[in-house]
Amino acid sequence: MKSLFLLIFLSINPIPKITRIATINQLKKEAETAFQGKFFNVSANKYKQLIYEEGYTDERAKLNLAHACYYAKDTTQAFRYYGELTNASNKSIQSVAHQQMGNLRVKAKDLESALLHYKSALKAEPTNEGARQNYEVIKRMLEQQKKQQQNQQSQQKNKKEEQDEKEKQQQNKQEQDKNKQNQQQQDKQQQKESQTGENKENNSDKKQAERDENSTQKGKEKESEQKKMQANRLQQINMTEDQAKMILEAMKSSEVQYLQQNQRKAAKKQDKSKPDW
Repeated sequence: MKSLFLLIFLSINPIPKITRIATINQLKKEAETAFQGKFFNVSANKYKQLIYEEGYTDERAKLNLAHACYYAKDTTQAFRYYGELTNASNKSIQSVAHQQMGNLRVKAKDLESALLHYKSALKAEPTNEGARQNYEVIKRMLEQQKKQQQNQQSQQKNKKEEQDEKEKQQQNKQEQDKNKQNQQQQDKQQQKESQTGENKENNSDKKQAERDENSTQKGKEKESEQKKMQANRLQQINMTEDQAKMILEAMKSSEVQYLQQNQRKAAKKQDKSKPDW
């Protein structure tokens, strides 16, 4: 009786297994059909059900799930599922996963990370021509980008140097203008001082001329006064001016003769035998 029950149980037990296989095949078919019809969200949901609910572990199914998310523009999920396949046992799937991650990095404008993924794709499968072409393109883009950055840095440096030179010239000009202004002020001050000195000198000369003129005037007045006094004296003694002149001339002549005689006496040798007188 027990043996018969065990036999019946074993014959009934394979039915759930057959049902699971049928479910898996149905989900695979629905996921593939939706993908081909470009219903990528539907395809992604079918693959998720297949993998995470039915426990389907085929790496190709997960790759298709990543592809469906990629084309559905769910880049975050796509990047996650591709990343889970970078250590896949199948090198071809591993290479495609890296290639697709490189594509996503290019869309994110992270070219350096993209280049690393393309390089990893080629390491996993050297015959992956799509990854090779992408690698070469991104490598040239990075080289051009680097060259552009260097040119920009050089231009910025030259621009800064030109700006510094311009500022330096402007500072020099300002300094020159300031020095010129100071020099002009000094020249004006010196001119003012010189003019002041000339005015002082002119005033001094003018005063001296006035003093000389006053002195001359005073001399003339004194001479005129003396002549008047002399005329008054002559008038008092009944002597004309001409007579007075003749007397003065005679006095001068007598004085000259007296001086000449004294000079001749001094020149003669004194006789010691005679008295001094």
